Amino acid sequence: MPNRIVEYLPITSLLAEIIDNRGKSVPTVEKGFPLIATNCIKESSIYPTFDKVRFVDDHTYKTWFRAHLQPNDILFVNKGTPGKVCLVPNPVTFCAAQDMMGFRCNAALINYKYLFAVLRSDDIQKTIQNNHVGLVIPHFRKQDLSSIMIPVISRIEQDLIGNIYIAISEKIELNNRINAELEAMAKTIYDYWFVQFDFPNFEGKPYKSSGGKMVWCEELKRETPEGWKKGTLSDLGDIIGGSTPPREISEYFTNEGTAWITPKDLSLNTGNKFISKGELDVSDKGLKAASLNIMPKGTILLSSRAPIGYLAISREKVTTNQGFKSFVPNKGYSTEYVYYSVKNMIPAIENNAVGSTFKEVSATTLKSISICLADKQVICKYTETVLSIFNRQDLLEQENQQLSSLRDWLLPMLMNGQVSVVEAVQEFETLIAAEPKTDYKCSKSQWEHYHKIESVYAILWANKLLGVQQGEMALAKDTYLIDKIAGLNTGFTFAQHNWGSYDPTFKKTINNKQYFVRRSFENSKATYFDLNDNEKLLARIPETMKEAVRKTIEELHTKVFFKYQWGKKAEMKELYATVLKCIEDTQSIDLAVIRQTMKDWKTPKQDFLDKAAKFCEAQTKEALDMIVKEGWDLKVIKD
Repeated sequence: MPNRIVEYLPITSLLAEIIDNRGKSVPTVEKGFPLIATNCIKESSIYPTFDKVRFVDDHTYKTWFRAHLQPNDILFVNKGTPGKVCLVPNPVTFCAAQDMMGFRCNAALINYKYLFAVLRSDDIQKTIQNNHVGLVIPHFRKQDLSSIMIPVISRIEQDLIGNIYIAISEKIELNNRINAELEAMAKTIYDYWFVQFDFPNFEGKPYKSSGGKMVWCEELKRETPEGWKKGTLSDLGDIIGGSTPPREISEYFTNEGTAWITPKDLSLNTGNKFISKGELDVSDKGLKAASLNIMPKGTILLSSRAPIGYLAISREKVTTNQGFKSFVPNKGYSTEYVYYSVKNMIPAIENNAVGSTFKEVSATTLKSISICLADKQVICKYTETVLSIFNRQDLLEQENQQLSSLRDWLLPMLMNGQVSVVEAVQEFETLIAAEPKTDYKCSKSQWEHYHKIESVYAILWANKLLGVQQGEMALAKDTYLIDKIAGLNTGFTFAQHNWGSYDPTFKKTINNKQYFVRRSFENSKATYFDLNDNEKLLARIPETMKEAVRKTIEELHTKVFFKYQWGKKAEMKELYATVLKCIEDTQSIDLAVIRQTMKDWKTPKQDFLDKAAKFCEAQTKEALDMIVKEGWDLKVIKD
């Protein structure tokens, strides 16, 4: 880009408005409009995340704030982690108050994507770090914003650079989302096979749920599948420690030697499953001086102190400092199996740690921790099932590292004209051109079973947020209503049934004791279902799915079911699910047609001959009117 003209201007001169709601604490409520905090502004995300959000009510939203954010504003953190920035999405689904400000660009002077990219650049971040105040809690003052000097180039160049920066960032985030889904997939398979013991039997059916023989293991204090045995973590592979060469001898360290990993390296690797290198390598002399053991590719690295529990798989041969106890899977168990076996035992490992200044776990302690060792044929089948998932995760992580490096290298080069946008686009397209397609080996029936559990789990969780407890029938009706009204494919196939819209496999799903438990209502023989795993599965359910379920359950509750007690509530859910199913089956909202369909819907195992006998015409009309008023009928009537 020859003869480029660059003018450096204070950021304040490029903004149309600064949205500043700092100064006092905003009043919050348990439910309402999301209020994000600085923890939601992450370098790894273009837009804010919804981590531990609070809420404000409608009155506070309309009256408390000086101004609200708009799409394409830039959120700037000024306290705690000053300099972190995110874009505001369209639509804006949150509000923001303390410890951050919103920048609204003057569109005639600067492209918001370009300014966002520049604010994330190393040069600007260094300026912010050099100008903030506060020893305990860093704070960048509003009056110091003018110290941030922005390189202003032609508008055409701004647009091109902003677009390429966002394109690379979006690709990185897409890869992260795919990897998170793959991780949930692999972990779910492990949990079903080796925690719940529902690995496929010789007929391909879930072992324990299909009546597979279980035997009591006194040492583990639990039932395990026949043929499985008690072992310890040391049975998974050799447990190897590490050490540090003398730091003062520079020749012991290099940039091109054997990878040497520290807990800090794993802390910077958070969100990734694999690791190649740390900040420093060790030389051959360093290896000898510290008597370091070189471990092979596929070793599971576990940080054993400061803190305990960071985990990664080595891509190549590797060694570590003394903050690790690593598992070399050389005793007949695969890396994929050992990884999750160790990960599942981290709470037990932490409980066995000792130390006054900081907790640490020794190799001797690890060797004493008991585990259940699965049949090796089952482990081989598991490894075959998840290997393609692990490989795909590895490739996506490596691609993201290349994309991040490309983005961070390109931005200053583009801004100073050393690289053209055309060259940048070519680099980007070359990097992502040959993404491999992966055939995941988990059977369709297994995935359907997992998805059903996730669907019911999310529905139970959403009801629990509202304080609603319900039995199998009401939960089954909720599942149908969520499937249709939220447009969420729960995995069930609904048909006319004694109980209403129902899939017989629902009973098998809800009786999964790993995730669901049946509890008794106080002073009653009646029972309701609750979550049985301290909401661990919740973290693996996609956010979009959880939010869709939560919003729809809350909508149904506030508009229809809140006024009924639990027995009557279940009956009303049956009524609404019945009417909606009749609309779906007949593609009609005519009351006479619905009533006739209900009359044809026989219920021989209930006290009523058919649905029309159970629910009178007035009840049916009331439900039908509400369904039409809310537009829920349009969810099941085909165009």
